[in-house]
Amino acid sequence: MRSIGFIAYGVKEVVAFLFGEEVADKGDLMCFFRADAASAMPAVYERLEEAGYFYAIRLPTNAVLRSRIAHRMTRPAGCPLLTKVKRLYEDIAYQAQNWDKPRRVIAKIEWHPG
Repeated sequence: MRSIGFIAYGVKEVVAFLFGEEVADKGDLMCFFRADAASAMPAVYERLEEAGYFYAIRLPTNAVLRSRIAHRMTRPAGCPLLTKVKRLYEDIAYQAQNWDKPRRVIAKIEWHPG
């Protein structure tokens, strides 16, 4: 299987792909898509899943997500963090009201020095 590190497609090609134009056969390439919260729409997820893409799209926070990671929101015990950021990750299954199925969500919690 071939793997190519970072391929950046132009905005025109990405928009065409997301909104229904056919895409050339990707063969055995592993394709990835990353976007910010503005792209967090069910139609985008569904299109990427249909095409076999791996994707990471930032979700806007909400009360349900915050409650699912509440146990991680207490500052870690022990010495105060002096120089390094402490990062914790929580892997949860989450289904928003407008999604047709649950999806994997990774929450990142950061504790900064001071």
